[in-house]
Amino acid sequence: MKISAIVPAYNNESSVAHVVNLLKKHPKISEVVVVDDSNDLTPQILKGIPGIKVVTHSEYPGKGGAVITAWKHARYDVIISIDA
Repeated sequence: MKISAIVPAYNNESSVAHVVNLLKKHPKISEVVVVDDSNDLTPQILKGIPGIKVVTHSEYPGKGGAVITAWKHARYDVIISIDA
């Protein structure tokens, strides 16, 4: 079974790398999709993490909008959502 982990991120520069790296290491998680709508250092931090899919919005749609966007980009039928 392949699992997509979706991570809505909004100004999570202090924790996003730790969360994403833990998800990448988990043996059951096949992909990590981050929807980043931040205006802090989160986008720069995410650029330094290989092997993840990062999606951004031109406007901030809130957490619900980020989750919906992440669902659309997830490739697998089993999806978990983890806050950054």
